[in-house]
Amino acid sequence: MAKIVKNDHHLEKEYIEEKSHRSASFFVCIIMLAATVFFGAVYAVSGFTLFGSLCALSALIGFIAFAVGVTKDDSKAEILKSGIEGETETAFLLSHLPQGYTVVQDVHITYDGKTSEIDNIVIGKSGIFVIETKNQKGYIEADVDEKDWIQHKVGRGGTPYSKEFYSPIKQVGTHVFRLSRYLKANGVRTYINGVVYFANPEAAVEIYGDCSKCPVFAYKSRHEMLGYILSGDANLTKEQIRKIESLIRASK
Repeated sequence: MAKIVKNDHHLEKEYIEEKSHRSASFFVCIIMLAATVFFGAVYAVSGFTLFGSLCALSALIGFIAFAVGVTKDDSKAEILKSGIEGETETAFLLSHLPQGYTVVQDVHITYDGKTSEIDNIVIGKSGIFVIETKNQKGYIEADVDEKDWIQHKVGRGGTPYSKEFYSPIKQVGTHVFRLSRYLKANGVRTYINGVVYFANPEAAVEIYGDCSKCPVFAYKSRHEMLGYILSGDANLTKEQIRKIESLIRASK
């Protein structure tokens, strides 16, 4: 099995922070609800005076504001959780690569003052592979040359909707460029492959155009992705693999 190297996971950190923030917001929301009830009682007891009215109104507005904030926090937490699940699935899949391959997760590569956060970098005899993981579900369609892709899905209420998201192929292109320059600056010259993987079993992906330079795989074609990685012809030596792995793990 391949060796999995897991760096500090930014999604997990953000998720923990978001859950903590949500708990604090929920506590404040409860306080505001109690204040609304209290000042509502003041409003009633005071004989509907201006003071009572203002107190009740202020408390109600505060409660609504915090309730909306808690809802937004919950939505962000769910997005982060989904990202973590996608990267976990990808790591499990890539661990099935044979011995001699290394998968480094959550890598930060900086070049020319700009940083790429790369989900997975696979290093082995067949070459280097930058893998961008997406965990969206629903029907994904896109033109390979467009910067925005479209996700069609059904919301919690059963209503279908569509939304755009930035092309992961273009994301990978940026990651590959920075990683290539970083390695070149440290004496390593080799081709770097880009890959996009939709890890959610409920995702159906249709791409129009030629994406041979950066193939896109879905959960149902996940084993084809492993075959693609193993079919690389870089023929890296053990010494080269060790040096590349060391450079990537040392990057900040």
